[in-house]
Amino acid sequence: MSDKMKILNYSQLGNEPRDELSGARWLLLHHSDIVNATSVLMFTELDDILVGVDHRGQEISPGL
Repeated sequence: MSDKMKILNYSQLGNEPRDELSGARWLLLHHSDIVNATSVLMFTELDDILVGVDHRGQEISPGL
């Protein structure tokens, strides 16, 4: 088994995000991506993928 953890950026995902997320442990998003990432976030929930959001330069507000 590999010691490497699969980490993806939302901006890296193409036309088949569910397939590309396969085996990932983390998905990283920029705060401006949240609006467009709702379907991908559903897959992360189903597949137990952790999500990190970069809020630098933006005021953090509760919820999505």
